[in-house]
Amino acid sequence: MSNHMIIEADGTILIKVVNFPGGEFAGESMWVEVVDGDENDGRGILRNDAVCSDLKYGDKVAYGGGNDDYKPEYIKE
Repeated sequence: MSNHMIIEADGTILIKVVNFPGGEFAGESMWVEVVDGDENDGRGILRNDAVCSDLKYGDKVAYGGGNDDYKPEYIKE
């Protein structure tokens, strides 16, 4: 298991996704529940509210480009 993934007791997979938009403070990291794909590339649902953008808990997002060394990044849809 990578350092950017949590598996909850019910089997839900959460991953830390980086580089969310945010104006002056772009690059925010947030937890995303995996819905489609895996811990490196896919789609999911935000599990926290953004501090630096208008994204909210429950918003659907895409992410990609992760591997064993790098967290996946937010992909604007």
